[in-house]
Amino acid sequence: MKVFDERRLLVALALALSALACGGAYPPADGPGDGDVGAFGDRGDLGEDAASDGGADVGPGCGDVGEGEVLPLRLTLESSQPANGKFFIEGERPRLRVGLVDERCGARLPLETLAEARLYAVGPRPALGACAADWLLNAKGGEGGHFVDLLRPEQSAADTSLPLPVMGADGLLRLELAPPDVERPGSYSVGVLAREVGVAGERLLTAHLPLQLAMPGAERFPNESATGSTCAACHVGPDFLHASPGVPSIIVGVPLERADFATCALCHVAEGASRYPTLLFVHGAHRGSNLIRAGAARPELGLSEAPWMARYGPAGEALHFPHSPGGERACARCHAQERYLSRPSRLACGSCHDGTDFSSEAPLRHRKSDDGACAACHGSAQVRAAHEVLEETRALRHRAVEVALFAERAEELVSPAAVSAGEALLLRFKLIDGEGRYLSGLEQEPDWSFALLGAGPMERVPLPLFGPGPIEGLSITALSAGGEYEVRLPPIPEEAPDLAPGTYALVGSLRYRHPAVSPLAGMLESAPVNALFYFEPKASGGEVPRPLHERRRVLESACGVCHGRIEAHGGAWRGVASCVACHTAQDAEGRPLLAPLLHKAHSARGPRGNCALCHADGEGAHEALGRPSADACLSCHETPSARAHAEGAPEGGCMVCHAPGERLGADAVHPIMERAGGADALLP
Repeated sequence: MKVFDERRLLVALALALSALACGGAYPPADGPGDGDVGAFGDRGDLGEDAASDGGADVGPGCGDVGEGEVLPLRLTLESSQPANGKFFIEGERPRLRVGLVDERCGARLPLETLAEARLYAVGPRPALGACAADWLLNAKGGEGGHFVDLLRPEQSAADTSLPLPVMGADGLLRLELAPPDVERPGSYSVGVLAREVGVAGERLLTAHLPLQLAMPGAERFPNESATGSTCAACHVGPDFLHASPGVPSIIVGVPLERADFATCALCHVAEGASRYPTLLFVHGAHRGSNLIRAGAARPELGLSEAPWMARYGPAGEALHFPHSPGGERACARCHAQERYLSRPSRLACGSCHDGTDFSSEAPLRHRKSDDGACAACHGSAQVRAAHEVLEETRALRHRAVEVALFAERAEELVSPAAVSAGEALLLRFKLIDGEGRYLSGLEQEPDWSFALLGAGPMERVPLPLFGPGPIEGLSITALSAGGEYEVRLPPIPEEAPDLAPGTYALVGSLRYRHPAVSPLAGMLESAPVNALFYFEPKASGGEVPRPLHERRRVLESACGVCHGRIEAHGGAWRGVASCVACHTAQDAEGRPLLAPLLHKAHSARGPRGNCALCHADGEGAHEALGRPSADACLSCHETPSARAHAEGAPEGGCMVCHAPGERLGADAVHPIMERAGGADALLP
């Protein structure tokens, strides 16, 4: 007769109650609903003698690394195949295999090479109902638990009499999970977080895979599309999400090599290794300066105080969502699916609208003890309307087309090969709206205005030519009723000794302020009207074409990945070209140079050192890294020693040591990663 194990039964009962308490009632047996993308593919058998694609036999690795280099390690995580090929059923134990590979030669290393390695399991999706799958892992719950310590498994096991992970002779760690008899059916995530410590610092390694339990149909995370994660559009490269002291985590101060949602959700679920669910800090951080009670406890949602969240709000660093149309109202920029429209919840909505108290009748009778009644008032149509990005849906979206530049010579208009001092320029264009219709009569409308900047040469740090204030002698007239206009500029001053020969940019801003009766009342909308010309201080006496240099230090399409539409000063100026033409080397009004301005803004939260995310040209070379300057470099390297280093530069300046190809060249000491986007949107 089988011996009754009372202790094991108590452990199982405790874990089962924890699982049920975390998620509430089981979902319907017919599947998870929308988001179904079919069954997971075959992962193969993971028996003791099965071959692995994780690397060669375990050994000493591929040799030592150079000074300052990081050992290129990669975690591997594999799962056995369910018997039915789709999902694990009651009584069936998923089996996992974890390995560590040196990517230089494919050699497998023992896991003990790592400082820490932890296995997590969470589910079922969506993230709102997910919690740590402690029963599946045989993991302790509570503070400091909800994971398997792969290096010291006996310390994290809830029941040490059950089989623990075993290290094989091939360097792969094998472990069996519990059958899905207690965990709720659905889509789960299993992942490993590991910390590598070396002479060059620390690095976080991650690996995760989906696991389908007791039902078919895999449900994606809210930000996952068929092509990847929407987070990766902006969060590319190392990200110090856990750099705050006092945060109990395996990865405090260690850069996340990839900050995707699946990695974050291994800990940040309703009942998991972190007390703060993903929705709280993702929504809260992107709401930023518009938070009302940043970091405050939310007892009605079961959330304790989150002091670190306060730094995102107005009392902290006042983080602003990347400047883009709609700001944080543009939910679809992050949500790859529209579940947020049909599944409103107190946590999801309350993490942005943090002034709402769900334990109180005010405001608007929001006293709710669960999420069941949310959709009664907040249906899909209401949620969509409340988050409509009017700047996109109701904007005029006007733009200039057929832009041409002329010079006035001997009472004739010519298309100049080069422009000299004393000559007047005329800028012609046609104006259309977002539907392609020509707009006329704007020179008589009080809601329209025009401003112009001019600067150059673009081959170096430019100097101002026109603007940014009012330009005496500037006029705009309509040439026809078909939306054709002409802007006449005053002659280029004869006394312009500081202007060197080279390519100059004219950057116009055609502005429309929406009237009070418009849904966008008072909003300023602008369209760029840009042109390039070659300037020679004195007439050359000929019409030999001069090469025009497009300033390629910033890739406009790369900016647009995070910012959507590049605009500044309340919408008065659009495009990188306007930034370059205004923030010049010679500025009587004290405007900062563009490079220090942008570097400081992005280095506070962005991937510091990953210059290629913004700097590139059509051939993939990095013009900015090829011309290092003290102004640009010191805006990121702000330490006193860095400033002293720049001030003591030898004759010849930064290029002596930091020119491309040198051992300490700017291109050599900054990690380069590819950014999606082409050169088609490059502007001067």
